[in-house]
Amino acid sequence: MGGSDALCERLAQLSADRHIILGQPAIYGDFWDWQEMLSTGDFFVSSIRLLEDLQPSGMSLLTLSGSTLTEIAERMKLPIAPQARSLQAARLAPERAHLLWLGYIQSRARKKTSDSLFAAYQAWSAIERARPLPF
Repeated sequence: MGGSDALCERLAQLSADRHIILGQPAIYGDFWDWQEMLSTGDFFVSSIRLLEDLQPSGMSLLTLSGSTLTEIAERMKLPIAPQARSLQAARLAPERAHLLWLGYIQSRARKKTSDSLFAAYQAWSAIERARPLPF
């Protein structure tokens, strides 16, 4: 609907005045895992560059080890997308975003604060699951 310019504008609108977290689970757990994420970050910045009035308030880069990702996913009862780029992995994009946000909280906040935010997330998640489906 409008081509790539419209898509870039919508991306800028979604990220305007927000702190952006770019992240991915670490595949091998080494420095080179950052290459794809940095490339994605560069693509994101270049996509919204022309819309200066819609710029984000900041950006953080986050990589999660496989064990941390699994721990958070089990604790929050979230499925983990397979490493391969597949339709199944694409369908789990919202859950992946939740995992990255929770990983960001765990890595940046004090334990008491992160535990409180995790509990709030679990309460919100339970409400969302209990919500009737629209027909």
